[in-house]
Amino acid sequence: MKEILGKMASGVNKSIATAGVNSKALMEKTKINSKIKSLEAERSELAETLGMQIYECIICDKEIDVDAGTMSLVNEIKRCLDSIDDYKIELEKVEEEADLAKSKISQKE
Repeated sequence: MKEILGKMASGVNKSIATAGVNSKALMEKTKINSKIKSLEAERSELAETLGMQIYECIICDKEIDVDAGTMSLVNEIKRCLDSIDDYKIELEKVEEEADLAKSKISQKE
């Protein structure tokens, strides 16, 4: 009987620990995904502004002038894209860490 109760307690403890790991990972992933969405919206706005500048040059039959303002937009878009890539890598790390923690929990006897 003690053995059965011990196994049940161990199973409950593992379940609780796994739920904690899943919860923590979910919170981290939600934060990261929120940052990614924000950066994607910023990138979209910057790209729209850049596109409008180019469109106006074409419509007015002006030469497209790549001045400091235009390069600033391009650099900001690149910064957003680089940051998104960094957050995606961070997201993968959170998932890997959660999987590793769950693996360790399931191996405990």
